[in-house]
Amino acid sequence: MNGDLRVWDYGYDWRLSPHRLAKRLVQYLESLPCNAPDVPREKRGAYVIVHSLGGLIARHAVNQRPELFAGVVYAG
Repeated sequence: MNGDLRVWDYGYDWRLSPHRLAKRLVQYLESLPCNAPDVPREKRGAYVIVHSLGGLIARHAVNQRPELFAGVVYAG
């Protein structure tokens, strides 16, 4: 590891269904540099910090595409 850390934020419209929001989160995660096709599979995945409804959204997304995640931290 080279010591670099990239931080991205992601917002959502809480009025939409968790299923729809999870699909959007998956699309967002697919677009991140850490999940680019040229990144070796063992180095892919984003660490995601979630809270409240974001935890439900992340859980849906993890169930759909676990390879996009390196880990999830639930903060309440």
